[in-house]
Amino acid sequence: MNLELMKQQLTGEYREAFSAVWVYGTMKNIAADLLEERLTELYDSLYTAQIEKKDVRRIIGSSTERFCKNFYEDYTFADRLRQLPALLYRWAWVVLVMVLLPLSGRSERGTTQNILPILFAIGVGLVFELVCRFVFLPLMCRSRKIKSGTWSNIAFISLIVMFAATIVFQASLSVKLEVPALPLAIGAGAYIAVFFAVRSYLRYKEFGTIRDVRKQMRKDSYYKEISDQQLEQTVLKTWQKQYTKFSSKGKATPDSYIGMLKKNEKANDIANTAIDLFMAACFISIVVDKVQDYQGVADLLVYLAFMGTLMFFFWRFISGAFRRGSAIRKNLIRECETAGQTMPDFITERLAVNS
Repeated sequence: MNLELMKQQLTGEYREAFSAVWVYGTMKNIAADLLEERLTELYDSLYTAQIEKKDVRRIIGSSTERFCKNFYEDYTFADRLRQLPALLYRWAWVVLVMVLLPLSGRSERGTTQNILPILFAIGVGLVFELVCRFVFLPLMCRSRKIKSGTWSNIAFISLIVMFAATIVFQASLSVKLEVPALPLAIGAGAYIAVFFAVRSYLRYKEFGTIRDVRKQMRKDSYYKEISDQQLEQTVLKTWQKQYTKFSSKGKATPDSYIGMLKKNEKANDIANTAIDLFMAACFISIVVDKVQDYQGVADLLVYLAFMGTLMFFFWRFISGAFRRGSAIRKNLIRECETAGQTMPDFITERLAVNS
């Protein structure tokens, strides 16, 4: 179930309460699976209250902050520790790429690596989490004039500013913290290999496949390996379940459901554009930062080709499955409109044909 679609079905104080709890969980780094599960439960309660015109305070009480703390109180320190291997896996990739990249902090002989940028990046992440927890979250919960979505944007902009300031500060330092590059690369590569092997074994043991079948299509990179017909089936079944839930609550009709799906696709397009802009900004900033270190045109072209290729595959990893899924969803919506059917009828007929 798409959380943004849930939020759009709520109005006024009910939507703001849902958004506040969502932003609170995101800023507290609650695991995505638990966050979606808990917010789905909250949505059911808020939507029922909205239909019955009950005061939202009967659900969240007089204190949004107290409700949010109680809402996620079963998310313990042990749950956070279980996320640590995955977090280290991502950082291992960062370390490995930085060691392998040309001019990424290595000495002229290429035998040592300056790890200050890595340490600064980790420090920024820790500081940002503390700022979110002790500054943004209390202010968001107590604020009556600034909505939770605005606080989320403020936090994101603050993170960008912190990283930019850190890059400028680190670049102005003449101090370097160098360590042997080869052991650093071997250590990061070994951790990546071990993590991937263990994760694949656990997934195969539980699901019979090493693919992550639990994630939504727009977050799951393995969907690029399966056929369009399989993706269509996945999309249609997901829509069918959504419509059944929405119609049972009286929030969707056969004629209105396609409009809800089109609105959701517009939100997905905005997110996809944001990804493109972010990747372009990253590429430009990296090139501007390093281009002055190159003396010859040939070396510069090799560096640009290397970075362009790296950023392209990184972009595909992030948004490739998202784009493919979005294209299939839009195509299904167009076919439904061309056929002149309601979306529920179109889904039922299409699933029958594909089966």
